Amino acid sequence: MQVVAAYDAGDKEQALTLLASVYSSDPQNHKALILYGKLLAEQGQIELAQEVIPQLPEAQPNIRALLVHLEFGAAIASEQDMEQLEASLQAAPDNHEIRYQLANLYIANEHYDQGMELLITLIQANADFKDGIARQTLFKVFDMLGGSGPLVSRYRSKLYTTLH
Repeated sequence: MQVVAAYDAGDKEQALTLLASVYSSDPQNHKALILYGKLLAEQGQIELAQEVIPQLPEAQPNIRALLVHLEFGAAIASEQDMEQLEASLQAAPDNHEIRYQLANLYIANEHYDQGMELLITLIQANADFKDGIARQTLFKVFDMLGGSGPLVSRYRSKLYTTLH
């Protein structure tokens, strides 16, 4: 398949062009649409990705993970500056909102370890912050990362230890 070859070769623009064609001609090609949505999100085209993805059945593998990825992609689209948030957190280490925003930005930029560590720290400091949003966010990240693997296992264990 040309799309896979272009994607594997790192030619994401070509892959996007080919996938856009598949999207318009064969909207039932779920595998192609998942890749299309993922590439759109990676390229910062969150709004277009949010149009494509909801057309897929949630039972389709990877849809939940992709929807979560889009949520975190919105953090990038909000133009928050990572360095600015890091400096703000350093100046106000007890500011839970800044910690949460920075965690989301790390995760959106695929710095999962750093983002999940901040979420664990937030849970330790205030598990009820915004009705437990840090814990809910961790569960979303676990889903986005496929629900298993060494990173997910490590942070599931940290979460369990923190909560018990």
